[in-house]
Amino acid sequence: MIRFRARTPDGRQAVVQIDDNATIRQLRETICEKVDIKQFELKAGFPPKVIKLEDYSDDTTISASGLQLNNESIQVIPPATPAPAAPPSQPLQSGPNPTKAPAGPSKISDPRQETPEIPIPSESSTLVLRVMPDDNSCLFRAITTAVSGDQHADHVTKLRWHVADYIRNNPSVYSAAILGKEPAAYCAWIQQENSWGGDIELDILSRVLGVEIDACIVQPFSVQRYNEGASERIVLIYSGIHYDTVAVSPDPEGDLGAELDMRRFEVVNSDWVLEGTRKLCEKLAAQGYMTNTSTFGIMCKVCGWKGKGEREATKHAMETGHMELEEIR
Repeated sequence: MIRFRARTPDGRQAVVQIDDNATIRQLRETICEKVDIKQFELKAGFPPKVIKLEDYSDDTTISASGLQLNNESIQVIPPATPAPAAPPSQPLQSGPNPTKAPAGPSKISDPRQETPEIPIPSESSTLVLRVMPDDNSCLFRAITTAVSGDQHADHVTKLRWHVADYIRNNPSVYSAAILGKEPAAYCAWIQQENSWGGDIELDILSRVLGVEIDACIVQPFSVQRYNEGASERIVLIYSGIHYDTVAVSPDPEGDLGAELDMRRFEVVNSDWVLEGTRKLCEKLAAQGYMTNTSTFGIMCKVCGWKGKGEREATKHAMETGHMELEEIR
C-alpha cells in the first residue's frame, strides 16, 4: 500500500492511499477524487520536480513505473485559469450568532522580532507564523492568506464586500444593536480599507467560505471557533489587536517558504496543528507578542485623541470615522 499527502496551491490537503499494483489511470482518478481537480500536474521533492504521469501508459502499474510516492508530499497543480469576476449579490440562507463589535486596530506588538518555528516530526513538517502587514486589514489578509495563499488587495476587498453583502441580506440578525451603528452605515464602514474586522467578520466569513476559523488568542491561550462543524479549518493567531496566519511547511528541519505552505486542514486530522499552535503561542508570549485589549494605550493619528483599551478605541472610531489608530506604550 502506498500512502502520500496531496496538496493543492490553495492550501487544501488530503491523504491518498492506493495499492502499489494500481494503474496510472487509477492513480489519476484517486487524486482527482481526493482534491476535486480533474486536470493537474504533479510535483514532489525540494526543489519541486515535475512527475510526468503522461510518460506512462494508463495501464502501467505504479510499482512497474518506478515512481517513488510513498510517504511523499505531492503538489497537485491545476492549469492556470483567469481570475474570477466579482461574485453577484445574492441572499445567503443562514445567519450567524455574532457576539460583539470588531476587535480593534491591527497593530502587532513588535513585528520586527524573529517569529519562532515549531518542528512537528510526526508529520515531517514545521509549524510557522505568516505575519500580516500592520494596515488595519490584518484580519482580512490573514484569512485570504490561509484560504488562497494570496494577500492581494483585490482579495481583501472581496472579503469586505462579502461581509457587507451578508449583513444586507440578513437584516433580522444584524441590527444596529448588534453592529453598534445602523446596518447601512456599518456596511459602508467595513468596506473602507482602513476599517478593522473582529468577531462579526470572522463569523460571517467562516460561513461564506465554508471553513471553520480557529482564532487562537496568545495569552492566556484559548481558541475562539467559528463555523464549528465545517470539514476544513484554518488557524489564525490573535495578539489582542493583530491577526496572523498559521501555516505548515513540509519539512521538519525548518521553513521552506510560503509557496509550499499548507494552510487548510481537515478538522478530523488536525489536532496536531492546534497543539503546535499552542506551543507557538507560548513562544510568542515570551517575546511580548500579545496585547491586553482592555488596558493597552491607543492614539488616533488623525486627531491626536488618546485612550485605553479595545472598547474606547472602537467607540472613537465609530463616532468619528477615524481609522488610523496605533498602539502606544
